[in-house]
Formats: sequence, C-alpha cells, structure tokens
Amino acid sequence: MWRVKDMKFQSLHLNYRLLNLIFISLIFSIIVSALLPVTKSHSTESKSIESKNEITLVDVRNRDIKGNFYNLNLENSLAENGQLWNLLEEQKSKGGKLTWFIDPMLIEEIQDLGDGFITVGGESFPPSINAQNWLSALAELLVGDEVISLNYGNPPISWLDNSAPTERRIHLNLSKQRLSELLSREISNREPIISSDIPRLSSFLTENYSDLRREIRSLNKYAKNSITRDYRLAVGSILNQNFDPDLAKSFVRDFQVAIERYKRSVRIGEGKFTLTSEREKIPLTLINDFTNDITVVFQTFPSNSKIVVGKIDRVTIPADSKLFLTLPIQVLTSGSSEVLITLRTTSGIKLGDEVRLPLTLTVISPLTTWITTGSGIILIFAAVIQSLRRIKKSRKKSISGDDRE
Repeated sequence: MWRVKDMKFQSLHLNYRLLNLIFISLIFSIIVSALLPVTKSHSTESKSIESKNEITLVDVRNRDIKGNFYNLNLENSLAENGQLWNLLEEQKSKGGKLTWFIDPMLIEEIQDLGDGFITVGGESFPPSINAQNWLSALAELLVGDEVISLNYGNPPISWLDNSAPTERRIHLNLSKQRLSELLSREISNREPIISSDIPRLSSFLTENYSDLRREIRSLNKYAKNSITRDYRLAVGSILNQNFDPDLAKSFVRDFQVAIERYKRSVRIGEGKFTLTSEREKIPLTLINDFTNDITVVFQTFPSNSKIVVGKIDRVTIPADSKLFLTLPIQVLTSGSSEVLITLRTTSGIKLGDEVRLPLTLTVISPLTTWITTGSGIILIFAAVIQSLRRIKKSRKKSISGDDRE
C-alpha cells in the first residue's frame, strides 16, 4: 500500500517538473524571438527602396465604349493646380532619374482631350490646352528615365494573375505595345511587382469580365485587327477598383451591345425572292465590315422539301467590302419555302446570326406544262381547221353565185 502511494507521488512529482521545464522553455523562446532582428523578404525591401524614385500615373476610366467622356474630371486634373498637373510639377523640382509606372489608357485619354472631345451628353469641346501642355511636360520629364507599362485600365493584377494568368500576360504585352505607340518610345520589359493580396470584386463585374473576355478571344481568332485589340485592352478596365460602380455597370452593358454588333460585321444581305422556273440562282450579298480579310464557309438548309439548295464553295471576302455571288436553287413544287444560311470560319466558329431567305415558288410542274402546251396546240389546230372551213365555205358560196349569173 505504501509502495503504491510512493509511486503515485513520484509520478506527480515528475509531471510537475516536466510542466515547469516546458513553461521555462516557452518563456525563453519568446524572449529570444523578441531580441532577434526581423528579416524582411526581398520583394518588400526592393519595393521600399524603389518607391523613393518611382512615379505612378493612373486614373479610372473616363470614357464610354464609344470614346465619349463621362465628365470633365480628367480635364480639370490636368489644369494648373490639378492633381495630375501638380504631380509633374513636383518631379520637375526634384530632378534625378525616375522610374515611371504608366497606365496607357490614361495617356490615350489625355491625347483624346488634346485632339478635341465629346461628352456622353453630346457636348463638343475644342482641343484641350491643358492636355497638350501636360503631355509636353511629361515628354520632357521622361527623357532618360525608365518607363514601365501597367495593364491598360489598371485592373488588379493579383486578381488577374489568380483568375486568368495567361490573359494577364497577353493583356500586359498589348498594353506595352499601346504605351510605346502613344509615347513614341521604348518601354521597359520589367514588370511591376504583383501584390499577394487578392481583392474582392463584385460578382457582376467578374462574371461579365469573364464572358466578355471569352467573346473577344473567340473574335481574335478570325478578326485580328486594331478594333479587336482595342476591345481586348478595354475589357480589363471594368475591374478597376476605383471605377464608380454605376458607371462600371453602364460601361459593361454598353460593352456587351458593342461586342454583339461587332460580331455581326460579317453577314448576308437579307431579301425576299420569287422563283418562276425550275432551276434558278438567287443573288446573295456578303458584307465584311472587319478591317481584315476573312474566309467563310456556307451551311445551307431548305426549310421544307419543296426546294433543293445547291452548294457554295468557301469564299474570301476582302476587308471593308461587299462580295456578290449566287446560290443555285431547284424548285420541285409551287408554294413557299425558306433557305437557312449559316456562315462559319474555316475552323468552325459561327459568324453572326443565321439568315432566313423567304422564297415564293410559282413554278408550274412539267406535267401541267405539257397539258397546258398540248391544250394550246389543240386549240390552235382547231382554230386553223375552223378558219379553213370558213374559207372553203365562202369560196363555195362565191362559185354558186357566179353560176346563177
């Protein structure tokens, strides 16, 4: 019995010593960690060092999808004592080499102001002197400095890198090209540092961004031109966190309408046709409003069994032009029908909407034609016989009259 008590006492004593040892170790580790210097990551150090000589030029989107300005905010910011004007004035006084992070959309919008602009209300303004002066001042400051392009419209890069990394890189390359064109100078290949913080964006913007991005990528497969590139650049601007929510929603809706209209740049001119013979060729007009040539493949179907539709070989429509061709039709019976036509690219992508061409069929069948023709011949033959009989009868009367005399 005493041995059991001794064993219990020894066990409790050991547990108590173990707890004391753990507690002392914990306190010691806290003290040591507090005394040791904190080591920063390389990205944090480089950012803090470079920020002293870095200038960022960005703004929210100021134009709708048509290029009309929502308001005069940007114009006012470029005026003397405006935010963007003061930013350049500060750099003039500092001097030294700088690194500029520039959103090409901002430069593009300022150049638009400098050329004269229109507001969404329809009011026209002459070329902005403020914009012209600001651009001249910027050009002087950039001489000898490094210029790095931001993504057009300044969308959150961390979100793009997480949700659409491939598109983010393509978008940045296009942004570099645009900025180089706007500033007429080389742009650094160095990229801005991507933050690890991924912002929360509204589902309306992110879902519509994804839908529009897919539409534009599909368009880019056959409509590789400057307009498609403009749309691909502009779509990122809807994700800018400082873009007014109401304006952003309005911009998205206008963007969707513009894309749908743009997709119909290749189309068939509509019309109604009346076919009066068994075999005819109806005229078609192909329209290509894209600024690039495009090759189309026809898919044609009759709406019923009254006609047989012939085939059309694939054709190439030159940029900004119309092409005229004919579609062979064989009529089997009178009545009405339709030809359904779908245009596709050589890779199978549908172009525009399906076209329905109404047909009125007034063709007489071969049997009816034979009967009608035979009846006509018989009538003519009967008329000739009747005429001969009348002539013969009149001659007889004439001879009999002469005999009486």
